Amino acid sequence: MAGVEARWHHHGQSNRNNEYYNEHRYSEQHKHKNGKSYRGSQNGPQEGESGPSEGGEQPGQHGGSPHQGGSHYGTHMPHKPIKRANAILRIFEEGEIQGGASNAVVTFTQEQEHGPVSVRAQIMGLGLGPNSLRGWHVHESGDLTNGCGSAGLHFNPQGQNHGAPWDPERHVGDLGNMQTDENGDAFIVDEVINDRMSLNGYNSIIGRVVIVHLGTDDLGLGGKPDSLTVGASGPRLACGIVGILPDEAPEAAE
Repeated sequence: MAGVEARWHHHGQSNRNNEYYNEHRYSEQHKHKNGKSYRGSQNGPQEGESGPSEGGEQPGQHGGSPHQGGSHYGTHMPHKPIKRANAILRIFEEGEIQGGASNAVVTFTQEQEHGPVSVRAQIMGLGLGPNSLRGWHVHESGDLTNGCGSAGLHFNPQGQNHGAPWDPERHVGDLGNMQTDENGDAFIVDEVINDRMSLNGYNSIIGRVVIVHLGTDDLGLGGKPDSLTVGASGPRLACGIVGILPDEAPEAAE
């Protein structure tokens, strides 16, 4: 009889141990279910609690502090439209910059997020030839691994044919031709060339490439095999990536 009682006592203790083990295992699994945060885990506070836990992140901080791009308690930084950008153009040959730095800079300004982009350009030192029309465009890719040749085709998110910057059928990146002077230089002062172009949103040219060609853009009217894609503008001479500038131009040093 004593042996039976001993076996029964042992069996009951074993059941209680198993119940404790199963309960403990379920608790541990439940802690991390679906990647949610619970007290005692390294992911932060227990679900439904508002306070922080030991060793955990603050609520709403995903991947860092607000200064590192994370949100703080569910708040977000206000949207700030881009107002200014520029591209410094260089002559490339097989991925290598040729010669010294030219003074060829294109500046884009967009005062209102959904307003037009005005273009100011000072193109000097590229050897474009005097009194000539030279095609130039914004191309789709910011890749200059192989010089201007790796920048892709014209920036054309709507998938339209190439045309003049004022045509109904045109690319966002179409800028037409620049007119050079007797020295082979070109100057453009705050002109809205293509009102589809933007520094913000779907038509943004930020991170893309401005390219100046050696030939004249036929504006899609030349009837050549590449007239409706690149305007038969000839080889790519110089290019530069469009980068963001501060909202206000720095004051000139005295």
